[in-house]
Amino acid sequence: RCCANSRANSPVNERGGMNKPFVLKITKRIIRLLFGLGVVALVCYLKNKVSSGTEFLMRSYSVVMSYLLLMSFAVSLFKTPLVEIMERKKHRTMDVSAQRYCRNATVACTIFLFHHFGFTIATLFLPFKVWVVYNGAVAYFLVGAMFLAEYLIRRKILSSRPEQ
Repeated sequence: RCCANSRANSPVNERGGMNKPFVLKITKRIIRLLFGLGVVALVCYLKNKVSSGTEFLMRSYSVVMSYLLLMSFAVSLFKTPLVEIMERKKHRTMDVSAQRYCRNATVACTIFLFHHFGFTIATLFLPFKVWVVYNGAVAYFLVGAMFLAEYLIRRKILSSRPEQ
């Protein structure tokens, strides 16, 4: 019993691979931290920018939408990954390798969206023209390209498996 508990707290399992309970525990802590940081950042930003009126509301909309998209992918990692949910709309049953790919693709999307969220927050403090260019064009292109690339890669990788 003592050894079993020490394995759960170790990042490496007996075969030399990553210990899933440990990784899951760390990932949950990171997502809680991200959620907390997002709330704190939003409250601080609101406190400092309330007086600027409609421009603040317009600029903060992109931050809120980026944050919600990030959290939807991140939280789905603890249940059924969002990419797997989308794939199951087409294929009701999936083999283990397809589920593994979907989980990894969800992790990749979460990492990408974390960076996108950071850029969106950074544009709040830049001139209005920079904010408009990033949130009005660049962000849509990047997010669309990420999701299109993931979809095309998923079709290529999972098309080789037999229809179920």
